[in-house]
Amino acid sequence: MPRPLVLGNNSLTVGLDRHGSARDLYYPTVGCPNHLSGHKIRLGVWADGQFEWCDEGGWSCRQEYRVGTLVAETRLHNAGLELEILIVESVDPSHDWWARQITVRNLANWQRDVRLFQTHDLRINETDIGDTAFYHPSLKAVVHYKDNVYLSFGFQTDDGRAVDQWACGVKAFNGFQGTYKDAEDGHLSGKPVEQGSVDSTIGVSLPIGPGDSVSLWSLTAASNEMIKIEQAHSELAAAVGDGYFASAAHLVFESGLGTAIDKMYAQSLQIVEAHYAKDGGLVAALDSDIMETNRANYGSVWFRDASLTALQCLENGHTTCVRHLIAFGKRILGDAAERYRPYFLQKYLPNGALAASWHPWISPDGPEVPFQQDETALYLSMLCHGAKDDPTHVALVQALADFMLQHRAEDGLPLPSWDLWEERRGVHLWTTATVIDALRDAAAYLARHGIAAKAQDLTAAADRMQAQALHFFRTPGTGRMARMLSRQENGALLLDETPDASVLAALLRPAFSEETDLLRETTTWVERDLRVHSPVGGIARYAGDYYFRRNDAYPGNPWVISTMWLAQAKARLASSASELAETGHWLNWALERAESTYVLAEQYHPDTGEPLSVSPLPWSHVAVMETARLYKLCRESL
Repeated sequence: MPRPLVLGNNSLTVGLDRHGSARDLYYPTVGCPNHLSGHKIRLGVWADGQFEWCDEGGWSCRQEYRVGTLVAETRLHNAGLELEILIVESVDPSHDWWARQITVRNLANWQRDVRLFQTHDLRINETDIGDTAFYHPSLKAVVHYKDNVYLSFGFQTDDGRAVDQWACGVKAFNGFQGTYKDAEDGHLSGKPVEQGSVDSTIGVSLPIGPGDSVSLWSLTAASNEMIKIEQAHSELAAAVGDGYFASAAHLVFESGLGTAIDKMYAQSLQIVEAHYAKDGGLVAALDSDIMETNRANYGSVWFRDASLTALQCLENGHTTCVRHLIAFGKRILGDAAERYRPYFLQKYLPNGALAASWHPWISPDGPEVPFQQDETALYLSMLCHGAKDDPTHVALVQALADFMLQHRAEDGLPLPSWDLWEERRGVHLWTTATVIDALRDAAAYLARHGIAAKAQDLTAAADRMQAQALHFFRTPGTGRMARMLSRQENGALLLDETPDASVLAALLRPAFSEETDLLRETTTWVERDLRVHSPVGGIARYAGDYYFRRNDAYPGNPWVISTMWLAQAKARLASSASELAETGHWLNWALERAESTYVLAEQYHPDTGEPLSVSPLPWSHVAVMETARLYKLCRESL
């Protein structure tokens, strides 16, 4: 299930599902550890002898962000219980607090005793071993803790009342289901403490008159010590009230495409920035449901999407994430010029440690470090743009650029590495384009800081690589480029001409910005061979894509990034408003795919439109933002 709502401050981050239940809770950094890992913090209601959890079938749910902010609204309605619930919530930008203002409205025409419950099924530090949950009478809250993670949960009504029921117990062990079952009769046991595999539930009674509403706050604080969690929870309880959400950052964008696209753009930037860890890395995705199909997740930093995202943030005047990502990369590469390891491997944990990988350390050519050439190149370009006036990065820029010069074959093209999709080893057009751009960006940076000779060498290498790419990747008789070439033992080059949207992405890079005829031919090819002719539509990654494949009648599932590459190509080629309208069509396609909160998945089921893999995916949002900006520029020029 996707996460239509992601709330965070780059330290405490909460992901909520389509029912308004929290399914991911990260602290003290984005991406790890996840103290829920798909399990739930959820609300339930008892009224007139009936009980329902708010993620069960009796409730309808409508979710949205206050546009341009990370303040969320969830509206729940239950006809059977004759209740409506409005939840307004956010993670505080300056403190590790998650505050939810909950308004319960009685739709019946009689006085009622409504009881609201919240249950917490945590796995602190991603394991249920050795957790403790206890009721803290001074805070009138339940506290869960293990090691250096402390989380508090409480209620507070507008008239000063707080939690009046609680239970701490064993869950998913020795036949015990958990304290959530205890809530379903409207009464909790009052058990004050439990250790091991534990959960907890809190409750509060809400007398509500006919047609009236009652408001209260659900308060969650996070810290790393007992004394600090006591202080944090008390400060949160004192801080909430009228105007609490008013200080949330608000973003605005005007594309000329209409209010909905503008809202999606502004919201996309907020969603993207919520995926930045406080120590600098951009996590690829926070949706832990991917664990159901693969015992690994997207909670890592790929420098490909991270660098592309940072550059898009820079375009919007947001420089903090760029500075942090530069520092994060430097920490991984080394902290002195003589110790730089001038390349990145596939992915990293948000703390800088090497993440899980499927890339081997041996190839047909012998032992080989499986570094990502395109990720390294994109980071170098981001560094040169994001810190162009800062001379303190000269040594790092030279080290990265020198490595790219060394990692070339005699023909001037890059040596083999892994492709954009991280599935094939070879010499790739996409990677070649990123290296050309990185060499030119490094040359410009070094020239700006007085290192002219090296800048000239880099420019010459980039020019030769571009010329060789246009020669060797061109497929005979087609007027387009191959996605990959392989060097055979006899020295011959074998072209892989499989239709692949990454070819289009490569031609959209600055390296090939003058190749209009190639772009036009490739656009036609991609639209013909990779368009998904289904009720959903869109563009697949490549012909025969296996990842989350749902129907062999199509080349693959529609991905947002590949569809936006087509939209960008259409904009680049447009010579009239009617031709540019095709880009608008694909932006509206993305809008139709998005959740009501404007959240976008990685890919979609070609027949049903169901989000597949992870949602949200920041890279999808970045692709939409880039497309909207390009549309706006082209519209103004036409």
